Amino acid sequence: WGIHLYEMSLTDMTLRMHLLRIPFEPLGFLNRHLKILEEQKDSDGIEKSISSFHDNAVQELEKLQLFSESFAGVDETLQEVTGILQNLSICFGKIYHNASSQTITNSFLIKVLELIKGMLEKGGRVADSKSDTLLKLHQSVNDVDLFDDPITEGMIHSLDLLEQGKEAMSQYCDKLKTFLETLSNASDWDSRQTYKFLKNAYDENAILTSASMFFGSITKTCVLLKSSIKEVESMWLELAKLREQKLDSGALYEQTIALLGQDTGFSENSLRQRADQVEELNWILDEMLGLGVQEEQRFVDELHSELIPVSDRIKALRIKESARKVELTSTKEKSEQDSIVVKSKVRKTKKSEKSSELATGNKKPTYDPFQPFQMVALKKACKEMTSSEGKMIYQVLTNTHIFFTLLNKMESSFKQGEGLENELEQDLARSKTTQEFLMNFARLKFLPNGYYSENNTPFDYNEEKRQFEVPEGVKKQLKITVSSTSSPMDIFSRLIRVLLGLDDSNTLAAIMPPQNLSIMEDDFMLKRKDRKAVEEGLQST
Repeated sequence: WGIHLYEMSLTDMTLRMHLLRIPFEPLGFLNRHLKILEEQKDSDGIEKSISSFHDNAVQELEKLQLFSESFAGVDETLQEVTGILQNLSICFGKIYHNASSQTITNSFLIKVLELIKGMLEKGGRVADSKSDTLLKLHQSVNDVDLFDDPITEGMIHSLDLLEQGKEAMSQYCDKLKTFLETLSNASDWDSRQTYKFLKNAYDENAILTSASMFFGSITKTCVLLKSSIKEVESMWLELAKLREQKLDSGALYEQTIALLGQDTGFSENSLRQRADQVEELNWILDEMLGLGVQEEQRFVDELHSELIPVSDRIKALRIKESARKVELTSTKEKSEQDSIVVKSKVRKTKKSEKSSELATGNKKPTYDPFQPFQMVALKKACKEMTSSEGKMIYQVLTNTHIFFTLLNKMESSFKQGEGLENELEQDLARSKTTQEFLMNFARLKFLPNGYYSENNTPFDYNEEKRQFEVPEGVKKQLKITVSSTSSPMDIFSRLIRVLLGLDDSNTLAAIMPPQNLSIMEDDFMLKRKDRKAVEEGLQST
């Protein structure tokens, strides 16, 4: 989609360059004819040159009037197509964002897609009704050679955009037909499968946006071409009136020169408009090739630097795990008594390295993301806060088990939920409290995929036991990005550290949608005064 968006922006810039030049065509048209008349006067004399000039002007006026008639209704028709596409895109978006994976039905989705297909087919027929007109106009412009290159280029550009827009609509219609065929043979789908299919159809919706942009561009081009031709036509009508006055050659020449050289009132206002358009074009160029790209590169560099220590830790863990496997293999060759001793040591080693998610022996499980003495200091600091953010984080710190209890409950009733991400992101954005935000984030990372291993492989789910089949000694991981996983405790700790202001929020950029991260910063993250209290509390330990 990024490449597609870049190509659309490039098309938009090309159009804007044509739109900058086309309105100046009447001025150039008059100047060219003025120069021709003066050259003919020097070579053929006033009488012959002015007579020949006005004879040609009569023929040109007929062609200009033909162009004006051909242009009638083109811009209105293409604007209608643009409106159809824009409305379809908006309506489809509303349907998708309001749909629920719990209630959407197969029959409802079929009706939606059939409606969209019907509207697209109507738009295609409307566009076809004017494509022949534009093609004839282009041929006529080439034949008469009246205009400067930008007019011809503008016509070619419009025809290219028209074909691209029609092709985009046709492609999406074909996709919709395929979608409808699949749905008609899937009457037994449940709501979750149907919602996932809706998401696939909506993901292809970018084609409608592209087609809408194409037809909007054609409309702008046609409006300006029509306006420019009309302006020239009005001047040639004035020339016709001069000819009808039966003036002598000298007087006709002087008045023709005066008419061609007069200020049409075009200059000041239109130049100001063109200057604004140049600024707009510069802005687009800057977004595509300037500051926008620099900002993206800066973000990539920062992300890379943040990931370096993570990569180092992963390498260290892999080395450690390899060494452990070698040690376990070698112990099998020893005596039974030695084997028991070694296994005891291995168990002790595992216990010492195990996360604070689960305590050992008969101790009550603990889910605190910090050491006990640090938790005491943090709770004390947050308890004294008067801000809503401070009160909410205090509730989280005194009930850290809720995040993990929710994961256990979801595991016991797990159903594969791929395609739920959009709905879960909306739930996350609607969170009212910090605790609710953390719980919704747990749902976002668990429900679509379940538990994974450290090497990014999903665990099988045992329907009878209502739990994932996780080998003994292996930690459950949540999928946080396409290519990485992390333990629930690690995720919980990262979230809490950011909420307390101990880590920058950018450390979560890779695992949390930008809109949700912004909401977290604004609504739940401690403000400066409270962050200072947290730092002082930890320093006192």
